[in-house]
Amino acid sequence: MTGKRNPWKIVLRIIIGIFFVYGLAVAVGVSVGYFVAKDHTAQQVTSILVPQQQVTAPETHVEPASAPHMETPQTPSEHAAPITPPLTTPTEPQPAPILADKPSKGWKENAIILPPYAYRDKKLIAIIFDDAGVNANRTKEIIDVKSPLTISFLPYAPNLQRQANAARAAGHEVMAHVPMEAEDVDAHPGPNALMTDMTDEEILANLHENLDKWDSYIGINNHMGSFFTADAHRMGVVLEEIKKRDLIFVDSMTSAKSVAGKKAQEMGMLSGARDVFLDDVDNSEKIKEEFKKLEKAARKQGTAIAIGHPRPNTISALKEWLVAIENSEYMVVPLSVVLLERQKAAEEKHN
Repeated sequence: MTGKRNPWKIVLRIIIGIFFVYGLAVAVGVSVGYFVAKDHTAQQVTSILVPQQQVTAPETHVEPASAPHMETPQTPSEHAAPITPPLTTPTEPQPAPILADKPSKGWKENAIILPPYAYRDKKLIAIIFDDAGVNANRTKEIIDVKSPLTISFLPYAPNLQRQANAARAAGHEVMAHVPMEAEDVDAHPGPNALMTDMTDEEILANLHENLDKWDSYIGINNHMGSFFTADAHRMGVVLEEIKKRDLIFVDSMTSAKSVAGKKAQEMGMLSGARDVFLDDVDNSEKIKEEFKKLEKAARKQGTAIAIGHPRPNTISALKEWLVAIENSEYMVVPLSVVLLERQKAAEEKHN
């Protein structure tokens, strides 16, 4: 005989069965989801590590564009140093450019004046270093020389005003090395050069470009210019402007045909011309011979003007020569001192 079933027990068993089935379903779902997700992740990793086969044309390797570089004038045949860009790289931070508030007005503004007693009984020598500024490291070597030199900067040199300020602060006089047309058609003087096929207005416009963006200079001398300095009319256009600004002119004498120095004298300007070219041949022994010629010229005339370039051989010979002439009859002085002494001697001779 069986007893009567308890309804509450039946309900309880049903509830437990429902929870069991639900729990089993959840467990199965989680397991399936885990394995699906794992397989999808594996596919992603595989696609990253093992690229799919490309159906496009094979990739062509393209070299990156080279960094911009400074175009350098070709080495001319007439007394010009090889132009070397500054020893910097495009990734190095560059200082902000400095521009002049106004162009130099008058050579006395930036000349280094020495009292006559400082060089009494001495044979005076001025040494101009052309082509300065383009190679900043070599220019600094010249600036660091203790004797008062005259440093002539190419107007298209980078950081022009900054370098000119450094030269002035070190006790050197500064000039503008203005590019002019050469006889050799393959010799390129550089940007804003003065050319014989220009009108007077174009010549003046280029001259202003060379002079108006900086200051500190006492005057100009010609960079190249063997063809331009032989043209009396066009040199007259240039010299009229230089005279108006009360600046000095020095004829680099890149050609025996030059009329520039003579015309400057006729116009009553403070001016001069090179006597000795130190490194026409870039050879240490030859340069030392030129220093001997410089001494001879100074002994004969009382003053002498030399031109050189910031090349290793020239810089080395200069330093050696400066030591050799210590306590001698020779004295290196700023260019303006030599020109004033020459002007004074000419006036005394005329009177």
